[in-house]
Amino acid sequence: MHMLLNMFSKKTSGENYDRSSGYHLSNFSFYGRVGLVFGGNIYPRRVEGRRLLDIGCSGGRTTEEISYACGNDAEGIDIMPGNIWIARRNRKKGIYSVQDGYRNSFPDKRFKAVFFLNGILQAMHIMTPEMTEERLGQVSRLVSDDGYLLLSRYSGIELYSREAYGSLILRRKGKRFETVQRRDDFRRESKRILDTVETFFERKVF
Repeated sequence: MHMLLNMFSKKTSGENYDRSSGYHLSNFSFYGRVGLVFGGNIYPRRVEGRRLLDIGCSGGRTTEEISYACGNDAEGIDIMPGNIWIARRNRKKGIYSVQDGYRNSFPDKRFKAVFFLNGILQAMHIMTPEMTEERLGQVSRLVSDDGYLLLSRYSGIELYSREAYGSLILRRKGKRFETVQRRDDFRRESKRILDTVETFFERKVF
């Protein structure tokens, strides 16, 4: 596995997106979140060019953290214009744009790693199975060959506790994705959601 294992922002105004369509709108972040959620520091080795994507970047803290860790500017996108305004104003690293994580201008297989923290997994319990599969496919198309998709959800307990987060790291191998790492939180609902995502990728051919 080519991974290096050493290593609340306020709500803003914007269009009212429906959570049942896969939008979380939780708008919180903190430095060090990626390592806490996925265990240790799990960033890809130095990536040339802007080939790292943070979907639902909110105010840009996680995007900036990823940028510093990987030695180049990551791209952060969010559907809330106010969040992007905050990110551009306050972050020293990262490239930020108002875009939909599911329907955007990026070409297929553009990114070495796609981070989607507290996004689709956060809304799956109110999404239809058809919508879930459609959204997972839309996000997966952005991952390059041998690239990574990193997904997580927040359970709603202590913000800085590892046990508050369920997560998956998936790696693209040819026309399929394989699970590299899974971490469960304490909630039964989270286990069901992670099971659903793993089952989707086990049978899906891209």
